[in-house]
Amino acid sequence: MNKEFLHSISHELKSPLNSILTLSKVLLMQADSRLTLEEKEYLEIIERNGQKLLALINDLIEVFEIDSGIQLSVTDVSLSSVLHNVCERYEGIMHKKGLQLHMHCENIMLNSDESRLYQIFENLIDNAVKFTEEGSITISAYKKDGHCVVSITDTGIGIRSEYCDALFTGFTRASGSLSSKYPGTGLGLTIVARLIALLGGSVAVDSQLGKGSTFTVRLPLQKEHEDLQQQHKTILVIDDDPDSKVVVKALLSKLYDIVEAHSGQEGLNLAQDIQPACILLDLSLPDLHGLQVVKQLKENPHTHHIPVIIVSASSLKNEQSTIKASGCDDFIQKPFAIEEFVLKVQHWVAQ
Repeated sequence: MNKEFLHSISHELKSPLNSILTLSKVLLMQADSRLTLEEKEYLEIIERNGQKLLALINDLIEVFEIDSGIQLSVTDVSLSSVLHNVCERYEGIMHKKGLQLHMHCENIMLNSDESRLYQIFENLIDNAVKFTEEGSITISAYKKDGHCVVSITDTGIGIRSEYCDALFTGFTRASGSLSSKYPGTGLGLTIVARLIALLGGSVAVDSQLGKGSTFTVRLPLQKEHEDLQQQHKTILVIDDDPDSKVVVKALLSKLYDIVEAHSGQEGLNLAQDIQPACILLDLSLPDLHGLQVVKQLKENPHTHHIPVIIVSASSLKNEQSTIKASGCDDFIQKPFAIEEFVLKVQHWVAQ
């Protein structure tokens, strides 16, 4: 199922659903004494189940888009600010339930996607509040072994051990009366797990039925000395377009030494001589096609270990399978998001 088809189906489903939800709400607003209590209840059931269906459609689209690849907007983010802001949104319902909130957060800065972090922790904290009728919710954030660790512990209903392993695979929900008391699509934790993986982290759950649950999120920390290490590494740019090379220099010259090659053969020679930490390669070169350059780099025992990222304006429609089979390590399509470009280069340099 491709992205265009899914969005088309989504539109076809949401249009009639919008009419159902809107008109059922209009009928409820205009009902007054013209409808019996039983008839009003029927309309409320229609609207409630319509909202459930809308949530399911939105969650399915979200899962598909994550799996298809989404662009991250990476910035410096204060994790404690994210957690405090999310908790503020639940102060009312926690007060109503009589729940105590305990927070122990170190001052941690992450180089990550802020909107995705909000999405992750809103989902986890929402679940903690939803499934906890009395007691407390405890949130801790601290640094450990080069990672940021966030734990969210509740004193709620807990989860049977046989459900824990499948909790992040989709449509895993409580059954029977619990399912109706705590409605949802069952995809929320699937979305959380995939977003965390996209950010380079992991999530785990520890739970006992009737005693509560702890969800633990691990996210990578930037090493404080990373920039100093990177300055001694070299990036080889094989591209005959002077404008493209200016762009690369503007984005990477503060982090790495940039060496330029204007043709495929020059790039092959330089790669063997200088042993760069990474190679950025255009497909259109004056002497060799970029994939020929990749092939020779990977066949040469002196250069086969060097990560090669193809940076091209190719649409990939006709070349995607060929590029994947060429042996290159990654592909960045022009025009690219600056954060994504720098993050990918940093990832391969660190390999």
